[in-house]
Amino acid sequence: KDNGDITIVNRFALQPGSALQNKQLNYLNNFENLSVPIVTVVYGDSFDKFKLLEITLVVNGKEVWKNKWEYDIKFEKGPRFSIPLK
Repeated sequence: KDNGDITIVNRFALQPGSALQNKQLNYLNNFENLSVPIVTVVYGDSFDKFKLLEITLVVNGKEVWKNKWEYDIKFEKGPRFSIPLK
């Protein structure tokens, strides 16, 4: 059934010179939050609501953390979500 929902997938990778490069995986325990931008390139003006945020952290091809949050808020271009990692 088509309910009119669209899924936006954003993929991010560490930039060269990132403080996280070449660190042990447990180094992530030093961080309390992850700041995540929602990026829509072309059709952002067409969206009405933001309903779900799902984050998966993959390190060296292995899923190390995953969580999701449900929302029912107006969609805005360019928001950042502060996600608790603990």
